[in-house]
Amino acid sequence: IPVSLLFSLSLDFVFLPYLSQYLSFSLSITRLYPLTKSFFARMKFNETLLAESLHMIYTSPNYIPALETSYGVLSLLCFTLGSLGNFAACAYFSSQRKDNSTVIYILITLVDVLISLLQLPVGISYLTGRRPGMFRSAIFCDVWHFLWQILSRQSVALVAILSITRTLSILFPLQIR
Repeated sequence: IPVSLLFSLSLDFVFLPYLSQYLSFSLSITRLYPLTKSFFARMKFNETLLAESLHMIYTSPNYIPALETSYGVLSLLCFTLGSLGNFAACAYFSSQRKDNSTVIYILITLVDVLISLLQLPVGISYLTGRRPGMFRSAIFCDVWHFLWQILSRQSVALVAILSITRTLSILFPLQIR
């Protein structure tokens, strides 16, 4: 089975349902709120809301600053090690013979690099006392959430494809290349 067919099937099962859900939601929003200046004014960041939200977080009995710092350090560690390790793995697999498994491994490492990169703004937010940072932008939040959903599903789909190709090569050792 060609890897390109398996990859496109995984995109169909993972990406398209989420994309259609996202687009239908966006289209319904644009029908409800015409794209005018007042619509974009409502989307702007509200400093008062941020102050109230941070006050609720800091006064909550569940807020433990040391735990927040630990989460931030762990997120940045995942970002650093995940990015470096997966870049190294991608470079290694790129130098190998291009068979089905190698291409799938390359795709898995690239998806994992992107997932690692998504940890950077989360770690920064934890280390700065949950200040929004890049999450201040509604567009960034939407793109970050969209990528997080797609990449996590794509990672699982690629591992499933790798498992299927391994199973087929075990069941039919001389027939599948």
